[in-house]
Amino acid sequence: MNSDNITRFFFDNCNARGEIVSLEESFIAAAAHQELPSRLRLELGNFLTAASLLTGILKFEGKLTLQAQGNGPVTALMAEATDKRNIRGIVRLKENSDPNKLDKLTLPELLGKGLLSITIEPEKGQRYQGIIPLSKNTLAENLGDYFFQSEQLPSFIYLTCNGQRASGLMVQALPADKAQNNDEESWETVEHLARTIRDEELIHLSHAEILARLFHELETRVLPDQTVKFKCSCSHEKSGQALVSIGRDDAHALLAERGLISINCEFCGMTYQFGQRELTKLFKQAEQLH
Repeated sequence: MNSDNITRFFFDNCNARGEIVSLEESFIAAAAHQELPSRLRLELGNFLTAASLLTGILKFEGKLTLQAQGNGPVTALMAEATDKRNIRGIVRLKENSDPNKLDKLTLPELLGKGLLSITIEPEKGQRYQGIIPLSKNTLAENLGDYFFQSEQLPSFIYLTCNGQRASGLMVQALPADKAQNNDEESWETVEHLARTIRDEELIHLSHAEILARLFHELETRVLPDQTVKFKCSCSHEKSGQALVSIGRDDAHALLAERGLISINCEFCGMTYQFGQRELTKLFKQAEQLH
């Protein structure tokens, strides 16, 4: 059984591609420090899986952020994935929200009136962001709409999570090849077969078994697996930059009020502390840079 891997594949006789991702240790590590109700733990798994799938089909060096924001009991659900297959994610719950009332809510009900955004930040090149309203009940359905509306690429995405393991399948039509007259019919076959996937298969079977069950009548080319891992990009240096950004006066006022400034990373729970000596050094270095 695959764990913390992405398997990419192409269809030889159809202008389409696909991916399967399974997250276990990486998902557990990403959720470990967040005290999440079971419903939100499942949704975090879906977001981490989806971000991994989306990064797998993009050819760039950098970071992809998948984020839903709204005015409901959950204010934000976010997952990040990099070209190195590092993932992290967070869930922000509105203050005074009752976790016991979330179990049966759909994604739009959790977020209220909300938007889903995909932000691509390449190491070289321009930042890109696509935004759509949260109109469907599941993340997978909303992402399908996104690709059809924004990229004009028919796509089918299936996400599942059991609280300990998160998995997903994605198949997508590639831009039409004028030499292939059967592209539309072939895509319909791929999509129909993909839609027969079930939760228990994605959770419990290896990627090779899933491919054999779903697409045994089609010729597929499978690329080498890529490993996914939880890795946070926070650091003492970045936390210091955040303090510099609020300005010298406000930073020193905060230090005077608290005696010691502690910055906590929402993604991994790491705490970075700054006293008078560190603060003086930070602003001195900032002045030298300017």
